[in-house]
Amino acid sequence: MLYGSGSCRSSETKAGPALVDRNKNEGGGASPLTRPHARPYRLLLFGLGWIFLGIGIAGLFLPVVPGTLFLILAGACFTRSSPRFERWLLDHPRFGPPVRAWRETGAVPRRAKLFAGISLAASWLIIVASGASTLVGAATLASFAAVGLYVATRPEA
Repeated sequence: MLYGSGSCRSSETKAGPALVDRNKNEGGGASPLTRPHARPYRLLLFGLGWIFLGIGIAGLFLPVVPGTLFLILAGACFTRSSPRFERWLLDHPRFGPPVRAWRETGAVPRRAKLFAGISLAASWLIIVASGASTLVGAATLASFAAVGLYVATRPEA
C-alpha cells in the first residue's frame, strides 16, 4: 500500500518526504515484519520474549538462574517482534545495561561468566552421576567445554 501521492521514490525531494511502500523494503521484497505469514512468527517471538524476560528478571534475584542470558534472549526476540518492547528493555535502568553491553561489544559481566562456568560444571557432574552412557557424557563435556570457552573469551562488561 502506498502512502502519499505520485510515484514511489526511495529518497526525499524538495517537494517533501518520499512516498513509502510499507510492504516493501530496500531490496524490493516484502519486509520481514509486514509479510502476511510473518504474523504468527512475530507472535511466537513476542511470547518467547516475555517468557525470557520473566526468567531473566527471576535470574537477577535467584542464584540458580542466569539472568543476563535470558535478558539477551528477550532482547533478540523483541528485536524481531516488537520494536517498542525492544526499546523499553534497552532503556530500562536495571535490565538494559547487560543487553546493551552484549550488543555493543559482546561483553559478558564477570559474575555471569563465573556463574556460567559453575553451572556448566555442575550440570556435567549431574549427568555423569546419573549414570549416563560414556558417549553422552563425552558429547556433553565437549559441548559444555565449547560453550564455556566461548563465554570465557568474551570481553568483560
